[in-house]
Amino acid sequence: MAQDIEQRLGVHAARGAYGSEPFAIPLDGTTLIPPRATLVHPEQWVAAAVQQKLAKYGPMPDVVLVVHLHSPDDLERSQLEWLRRWHDTHGSPFREVWVVNDYGTPAQRVPT
Repeated sequence: MAQDIEQRLGVHAARGAYGSEPFAIPLDGTTLIPPRATLVHPEQWVAAAVQQKLAKYGPMPDVVLVVHLHSPDDLERSQLEWLRRWHDTHGSPFREVWVVNDYGTPAQRVPT
């Protein structure tokens, strides 16, 4: 992979991997390292989105908040449990919070 870049473009290449997914990029000063395919802690991104909406609009106990998580994966059971504990600690400013992902799988309700 990296040798192909070096031969084709005549520049050195950097090698790396995200888990078992290797990548190589030319060290040409313009190519960026590719982003991770999945978020490291998506439950924390959902919590941050809830806090952002709370800061912007204040508590809205009659509103159902839908968070679009830019990820191909559903939240795991442990991540939903983390969010439940987070809601227990911070309160629940919305009637319900649901999470949808990029692949159109059924929305997941965050337990409260």
